Amino acid sequence: MIEYLLLISIFLSGWNTANEHEFHLSKSLIEYAEDEKAIQITMHLFIDDLEDALKLKGIEKLYICTDKEAANAEEEVYKYLQENFSISIDNQALEYAFIGKEISEDLLAVWCYLEVTNVETFQQMEVMNRSLLEAFDDQKNLISIIGPNGKKGFFMLDKGKPTEIAKF
Repeated sequence: MIEYLLLISIFLSGWNTANEHEFHLSKSLIEYAEDEKAIQITMHLFIDDLEDALKLKGIEKLYICTDKEAANAEEEVYKYLQENFSISIDNQALEYAFIGKEISEDLLAVWCYLEVTNVETFQQMEVMNRSLLEAFDDQKNLISIIGPNGKKGFFMLDKGKPTEIAKF
């Protein structure tokens, strides 16, 4: 938790007056809801970074979370996440549904909500998050996990290590 707060502090201190950030960071919470037998994922991505990454794929003018948002914006975001974010439990790949998205309070980021249903308890979770790594050499993807029995895990993924395993 201290590492998480330190990184957030560093990130916020790097914010400049033009609302451009000098440092690239996403954060995700992956939580196992035992009573619902579901894995619920919340991802926070800066809109400008996400749109830059999509532009590298030839996808432009989505205007994510604005009045001018393209009709296919949600579909393109979901496709991007499917290509760059995955979860496996006990060596079994999972498919998640895109529940929706919403803009952050500061209007700079998008919150994406994903869910995997019908999940029995598990011993380990492998998370791969390559989101935005193709666009920014300094990109860091923070992952917080709340697994079975409330056990917690935390790690930071980057170009050198886009995948990590949490054991419960």
